[in-house]
Amino acid sequence: MDPHFIGVDVGTGSVRAGLFSSFGSLLHVATREIQLHNPEPGYYQQSSEEIWNAVCETVQVIIIC
Repeated sequence: MDPHFIGVDVGTGSVRAGLFSSFGSLLHVATREIQLHNPEPGYYQQSSEEIWNAVCETVQVIIIC
């Protein structure tokens, strides 16, 4: 069995995880939106717990595909 690789990208608005073959082919992708809070002008924040949960969820989705 060929090895597979997982790549995770955390952006401002979403987390994406991809499952790749050893040849670099994208086999599956999962995406979860994350919130960007703007409590006052010029001030932005995100929840590290929400980001981590989104990472875990996307990786679980591509593992069970």
